[in-house]
Amino acid sequence: LYKLTNNITQTIAHNSYATQEVCNKWNMPTHLFSVNLDLSKYKTYTFEEKDKIIVLSPDKNKMKESIVEKIEHTFKDWEIITVKEMSFTQYMDLIGRAYFTITFGEGMDGYFNQPIYVGGLGFAVYNDDFFPSQSWKELRNTYSSYEEMLEKICDDMKELSINKDLY
Repeated sequence: LYKLTNNITQTIAHNSYATQEVCNKWNMPTHLFSVNLDLSKYKTYTFEEKDKIIVLSPDKNKMKESIVEKIEHTFKDWEIITVKEMSFTQYMDLIGRAYFTITFGEGMDGYFNQPIYVGGLGFAVYNDDFFPSQSWKELRNTYSSYEEMLEKICDDMKELSINKDLY
């Protein structure tokens, strides 16, 4: 790019890596350009309004197939939907109606964070690069590895789906 112009900058979406070290590494100015989504306009669904739906992120992951197979076997009468070909409004309605949303991506992403705004619950695997602190590992819906997710997620979802107070 420097062969084309000297006017190059980089924009970064997360505070955790909008640092002078990143500027120095790439030898260019860095600008924090975080996105603020107003999720208050979307309908929040109560526990009683939930449908037997589990939403999956479209991310590829080496453990995804095994985890999804276990979920399908355990939750035979539930609908499992991978997010694709839908508007953001449709997505927000879907994760609101669903009991659970599972991210197979970076962890601290919209599939994990956005369900809570519409009455849902996200599951993720902790990732040092994206979660703001290790305290997130203490949450029941955050696993330390995909192997732990495979082992525990079905039991956790079973208990959460029948216990409103725990949910």
